[in-house]
Amino acid sequence: MSITLPDFDKLREMAQRDPEGLERLRVELCDQLIQSAPEAYRRKLRGLQFRVDMERRRAKSPMAACIAISAM
Repeated sequence: MSITLPDFDKLREMAQRDPEGLERLRVELCDQLIQSAPEAYRRKLRGLQFRVDMERRRAKSPMAACIAISAM
């Protein structure tokens, strides 16, 4: 499976003008990637994605989220 991202300028524009749309795209692409993984790994990947999402929600800033996630 091939996942194609919009180019950087399009992603930047979405971040500025349509952050909800960018978030929907992020969720959709993560789901596609997990679905494309072998079935034996999907449950673990969903668990990891859940942990990443929780760290993002708990963080006080995007940079704090990035640091917390990279420490995982």
